[in-house]
Amino acid sequence: MRNYSEVNELSARWDLEDRSKIDLSFIRTRGLLIAAVALYVYLSILNSYFLADDFDMLLFAKGVLSSHSLPESLAALLTPFHDRAFIRTGGYILWVLDYLQWGLNPLGYHLTNVALHALNSILVGVVAENLSKNRKLGTIAGLLFAVHPLHPEAVAWLAGRYDVFCTSLYLLSLIVFIYYRQRDRLPIRYYFFSSILGLLAFLTKEMAITLPLIIVLYDLCFGERIHFSKTYLVSKVKLYWLFFGAAAVYLLWRIYLLGGIGGYVDSAGNPLLLKVQWVSLSKNLLLLLLRVSTALFIPLKVVVPDIISCILFGFLTTVLLGLISRKAVLVFKSITFWGLIWVLVTIIPVAMYLFISTDLRNSRYLYLPSVGFCIGLAYVLCLDLSSSTLKTLRQALIIFLIIFYALATMSHNLAWSEAGKTTLKITHQLTALYPQLPEGTHLYFWGIPNNINGAYVYLGDSHINATIQLLYNAPTSVRGTLISSRDYGWERWPDLSTLDLGRSDLVFEWIKEGHLIDFSQELKALLQERESLATQQGDTLPVWQFTDQIVANQWELIHQLRKSPASVDTMPTFTATGSDPHMRSPRITFSTLAVGAVEIKMRVSSSYQGPSYGELFWAAEADGVFDEVKHAVFSIEVDGQFHVYKLDLSNNLTWLTGGTVTQLRLDPTIIPAEIQIEHIKLIPYKSASTP
Repeated sequence: MRNYSEVNELSARWDLEDRSKIDLSFIRTRGLLIAAVALYVYLSILNSYFLADDFDMLLFAKGVLSSHSLPESLAALLTPFHDRAFIRTGGYILWVLDYLQWGLNPLGYHLTNVALHALNSILVGVVAENLSKNRKLGTIAGLLFAVHPLHPEAVAWLAGRYDVFCTSLYLLSLIVFIYYRQRDRLPIRYYFFSSILGLLAFLTKEMAITLPLIIVLYDLCFGERIHFSKTYLVSKVKLYWLFFGAAAVYLLWRIYLLGGIGGYVDSAGNPLLLKVQWVSLSKNLLLLLLRVSTALFIPLKVVVPDIISCILFGFLTTVLLGLISRKAVLVFKSITFWGLIWVLVTIIPVAMYLFISTDLRNSRYLYLPSVGFCIGLAYVLCLDLSSSTLKTLRQALIIFLIIFYALATMSHNLAWSEAGKTTLKITHQLTALYPQLPEGTHLYFWGIPNNINGAYVYLGDSHINATIQLLYNAPTSVRGTLISSRDYGWERWPDLSTLDLGRSDLVFEWIKEGHLIDFSQELKALLQERESLATQQGDTLPVWQFTDQIVANQWELIHQLRKSPASVDTMPTFTATGSDPHMRSPRITFSTLAVGAVEIKMRVSSSYQGPSYGELFWAAEADGVFDEVKHAVFSIEVDGQFHVYKLDLSNNLTWLTGGTVTQLRLDPTIIPAEIQIEHIKLIPYKSASTP
């Protein structure tokens, strides 16, 4: 059991009466090791090409540098980027400086990101070493941060540099504040310099608005003893006012420019932050904490069982309660406690976005919070142990954890490298097919994935448009459109009948083997063939009336779907028992060119409140399998009433090129529900296209 006199002695070293200097020699010794490790784990992404938002920012940087006046350039840096509700001046400046030096060579941009990440890893070590007065602890904290597998989205993706650079300014501001607090008679300029760094952090990413709270947290945990005299409170107001004042100025500037709080918006342009149901969010706080703790401890692209998440969260809770159950000094002077509170405070601005997927998308939001996690974990790993055997095991655990995290990070980086290869191939093959594009050309891209194992490729039309502008230096009349992604992404199809294929409209297909082909002439021939075949099979297309029990029984219930004894007018009732119920049709044969739509009339009843959707899959004669490529999604009403859902497939390129269909699969919903289907029928193309 720890001796409380030892704890108090350690605590005294943190008190301001000690006035010990912050030890920057850490940077000259252990810092080089940490930086080298950070560089090594990210070597594989240094030549990775630009992705998604990167193209928007490159076009923005090019525009700033081509501005006709300095005031115009400054205005672009200090105001929202295009129509986005963000002001991230620090990040914009980085993009402009990199573009000025490197142009469209991604190497320099990646060097900037990796260098900033290496700097952050060193700064984490400096903070940890200063709090603990333990150089080994600082080294472990810095190494854990350098190799943590949650960081590739922020470091390997160039658009994630806002998180990385914001964290640099955030930590520098904190370190300068600590330096100022720990030395007597230090010039006031250090205090102002710390607040200026904080303001720059605010102007780099919104998460930095938590810095004043972290400043207060540091002072409460490691500053002078707390007492509530008037003199003490006045001194604290004087100490913190500049940081909170800078935050207030930033918020006012943001509200003035954006006309509101800003941030991500919905389809109507309303800030999502204002639509958050805070009562619901507070009810789901435990779920949020489970997610965060799981992502920090096990940052792998796997589905983590709920029981494991509960164990990890239980471990954190036990550590915290164990500290609280002892003397107060163990609570407020504990680095583990400080690290846990750091995580909780810094996730506040992004709590509504913290839906970290199994492939670690959105993990960049945990880049700054992971600082507290790495410092707290390093402190636990460095606790005094009496047994030499336990000390040996601890050393082995530390080495294993760092190597395991490093290998996981390098594995995650492979996805970002592969995504970069995809965009590079697309740009090279596009310019090879069309070295020049005339004004008014509209390019449609079919089959490009929006991500590869969690690494973004293209996420919207603005990205592909920016790519075209950069490649061709083209006028804005030349534009591009992404049409339905080959994975679960958007479902958008142009009206094929209005396209001037091969002339002003070009359609490209991305083949998974890594080829971009001009599909325009082949599509034109398919459309002409459809016109000639559309009416030939109109009378022979299947129609399934589920009021006929014999017909209804032809559909096979495959998964999480069973027939209920209850029925109305001989119409069977199906019970969906899970989130993936589906049924399959009997074997059929028809050409997709002859079918323009599939009509489903059904009703869905459930205690679940909220939107839901159904899916239609089809198996082609060529492969005979159902997959995520050959499918269509449709929204459904969960109100117990019959609705007719008409799936228009006449512009769906996957359907149009499907050849002969041999079987259908219907996923009527994604929730437990009671379902009744009146009919499913195939509608001929001519009938489907008639208003």
